Amino acid sequence: MINRKILSKWTTFPAWVVLGVFVVSAQEPFSKITAHDGKLYAGGEELLLVSVGYTHDRPGQDYSDPMSYKDFGYDLVDLDLQRIHEAGFNAIRTWSLIDEQLLTLAQKHHLWVVGGIRTERNINPDNENAVNEALATVAAAARVYARHPNTAMLLLLNEPELKPLAGVKPNKLRNYLDRLAAAARENYPGIPVGISNWPNAGFIDSDSWDVIAYNVYANSTVKFQKAMGYRGYLDAVRRRKAAGKPFFVSEFGFYSPVPRLNPNDTFKYHFVPSEEKQAALLVDDMEALYQSAVAGGALMQWKDNWWMSQELFSPALARKERQEGYVNKDVHDLECIEWSGLLSMDKDPRGVPRPAFYAVQRANQAIMTEPDSETIYRGKFPISVHLTDAVEQVELIVDGKNLGRLARTTPEWFRSEIAESGKELKRHDILLRAFDKEGKLLREVRRYAWTAEKNSLPALNITWRKDEANRILFLFHLSDEDGRPVKDARINWGALDSIIWTEDEGSVKTQKDGTAILKRPMPSNFMVLCAGYEYQRKDFKRVISDIYFFKQ
Repeated sequence: MINRKILSKWTTFPAWVVLGVFVVSAQEPFSKITAHDGKLYAGGEELLLVSVGYTHDRPGQDYSDPMSYKDFGYDLVDLDLQRIHEAGFNAIRTWSLIDEQLLTLAQKHHLWVVGGIRTERNINPDNENAVNEALATVAAAARVYARHPNTAMLLLLNEPELKPLAGVKPNKLRNYLDRLAAAARENYPGIPVGISNWPNAGFIDSDSWDVIAYNVYANSTVKFQKAMGYRGYLDAVRRRKAAGKPFFVSEFGFYSPVPRLNPNDTFKYHFVPSEEKQAALLVDDMEALYQSAVAGGALMQWKDNWWMSQELFSPALARKERQEGYVNKDVHDLECIEWSGLLSMDKDPRGVPRPAFYAVQRANQAIMTEPDSETIYRGKFPISVHLTDAVEQVELIVDGKNLGRLARTTPEWFRSEIAESGKELKRHDILLRAFDKEGKLLREVRRYAWTAEKNSLPALNITWRKDEANRILFLFHLSDEDGRPVKDARINWGALDSIIWTEDEGSVKTQKDGTAILKRPMPSNFMVLCAGYEYQRKDFKRVISDIYFFKQ
């Protein structure tokens, strides 16, 4: 239970987290958001949304409870947003609009808001009452978001449930989503609109949306993802679904250092054995994500919650494990889904930073999006580094040559190009250091860049057809750097039943025409299939990947 002494007075804390002593500078204007050429822009500058998943709830609350908490009022939310900014994030990602004050406080702390709108996940386009309710919800929330210039986008749905969609015809689903999008755009003209989808429902058409958002985790389907790895997973989903639109990873990370793992935990795949491991894996995921061509990502998550018990997902299991039979918001259950925060709240409702907080804070100071260590550049390679406002200068060292202390080239970015005239494949060693105005080192980034006159890569593509026995034949087509078929190459694959979450994996070899065939029973409804080819050219390595979303 909550310690009432903690609630009645502040404990000893670093000065920067004590309410009433922090100073917030004058508000900076938020430029109009536009989406084009696969990127988001704020005014004329590329916008990278370095965001964190945020809900306001404290011990004894859930997401739908009032944002004001006991005798603290809005102070705890204000403190959260101050600390989020100081942790190097420039945005928060929400799932619903509980209180307009959140948007005002986010603006105060110079934070964009990826605005979630909670509509029914169990979609039934034939239920006009439910459709009208969803449209009204979107319209009302969009009108509120429109009053706040720090709204970066609207996400009108989170992870649609699959079973209700099994019998829905594509044109009916598309019409429903188009109507949701229209309700948002009519009430907030010009704002980028999308849904927060997940790979299990990747068959849903992307045409309704200005921005393509997916929740993509490195740890939720490990067997399925093994063929391509997390980076290959991100790239494959983006190529299949974004088609030149900005790609925003609306949830990633979520590593849970729960003190004692229950082997029956529904979400045990999120478990990590220590807080230090949580920190390391979050930074690894950031490194993979921000080298992919993304418009940003939402790291999961800011703090623990005490209400999101697996009881919400598996009532029968929860009743067996606990006699209460209901979600107890006052108890921090030993379940992975309640322990993924950068901050814990067991000792203080304001939140106590875990090692992951400091690791992510360091990583956020200078996020190098280019060069991509899994790309081969020709003639020159770019250097692009997204910087927080704490960074005053960067020091750039390329192949041992120190190019000096350099200022940012735009308000949020340092950009440069390094020329390379060599024909053969060459690895370049890059070291970038970011310093604050006192000269203190905030972050050090090491990266490889690869150059060669011939910089093309192989291509892998998945298609399918039925055979005479009504089995599904998945065809993996592999071509080399010059577009020629590759024979006798091993293609690793993973299959995921999207509803019951069964995973399978294996490998097949390509034939003379560069095609490998995988025979599978016809799925009852939905399946996701991925493939990866381990390409190596001298010391350069990359998994060439693809993904296919199948709906019967």
